[in-house]
Amino acid sequence: MDTSVMRLRDRAQLFRAFAREVASALAPLGFVRDTGQLFASPMSEQVFAVLGLNKAIEADRVEVNPVMGLRHVAIESLIDEALRLPDLAKHAMTMGASLGYLMPDPRYRPVLITNEDDTKQEASDLALDVERFGLPFVRKHKELTAIARAVQTPPLNAEHRRIYTLPAAYFLVGDYPAAQAFLEEHLKELAGKNYPAAKQFRRFAQALLTRLSTPRPGGRDT
Repeated sequence: MDTSVMRLRDRAQLFRAFAREVASALAPLGFVRDTGQLFASPMSEQVFAVLGLNKAIEADRVEVNPVMGLRHVAIESLIDEALRLPDLAKHAMTMGASLGYLMPDPRYRPVLITNEDDTKQEASDLALDVERFGLPFVRKHKELTAIARAVQTPPLNAEHRRIYTLPAAYFLVGDYPAAQAFLEEHLKELAGKNYPAAKQFRRFAQALLTRLSTPRPGGRDT
């Protein structure tokens, strides 16, 4: 039998074992398994803390990049209303970053697992980091205004999310001029470009600009 296939299978099983231990370690913090390798914990009516496990299966180990972030229900609903993407194409987090970048000494800090005996302790250590650094980050950014500020600076300003999250947050707090200005400026940047991401943004921008033409009174900061 091809031993390389066995090694790959063993590593995949090792990752699944680690994910099970993570689920157990995060449960006291209110996290439940969401979809795939995502774990979510409600922080308010509108905000969920989310941890994702991104894996890279190497020849002799499993490397896991824990990504910590939040999902803001109102923001994601507004984006979904405009785009109507299939579930697989939707983003699990409104904003997020590799957990190591949310720590006092920001840097990439993967979890490295070489055998199943490591999984329980590594999962426990990860849960502690989530409690000490991940959850305070989410609590600090629960408000729409805090999200709008955060997605404009590293490490939370990934372009593919910022261009949707920022105008959506502006719209929801009632800062309609800022939302309109951002959408129109980015549309100018995409003029003449017809790749799929550009077309998708135009669809989102058109839907939101249409709503902006008949704005609702007031806004909210939740």
